[in-house]
Amino acid sequence: MELKKYGGVFSFDKEKTVEYYKNINDENHLCQCANCKYYYAHIKGMFPKLEALLSDFGVDVEKPDEIWSVDWNEKNVVMILEAGYTVCGNIVGELPKDIDIDDGQKFIVGFGKGFCFPNSQAGDYFSISVEGFKMYLPMTDEPKEIITDKKSMKRKK
Repeated sequence: MELKKYGGVFSFDKEKTVEYYKNINDENHLCQCANCKYYYAHIKGMFPKLEALLSDFGVDVEKPDEIWSVDWNEKNVVMILEAGYTVCGNIVGELPKDIDIDDGQKFIVGFGKGFCFPNSQAGDYFSISVEGFKMYLPMTDEPKEIITDKKSMKRKK
């Protein structure tokens, strides 16, 4: 399918992308560090605008190919430096400019051609990077406990 949105033109196979994410389902594909487990367990529903953007491409917000994060223990925050996703297909022509999204927090979404971070894609793909957002979580001594109240993690502006 072809999508003209987000400042670019994307030619991609949404069904193949959905299938790619369905197959990412175990410890062999997903990082098992505490920050990543927090992300997987709590990202869904936190940022509806981000989920809508990723859904346009068939991407599952709960299964990034890569996450870079930093603990800010004194502020009960995990800063997500970047979460990276991939889509089966290509960006046609020029790369779109980065998009600023205000979804309860402000962060940046960027698009890249080809390899940007480790993934399991076979064939042509492009990347979607989400940068600079925070997940407000109770930080405790190891092991970190998974919390279930998502409302407490999304802070207002």
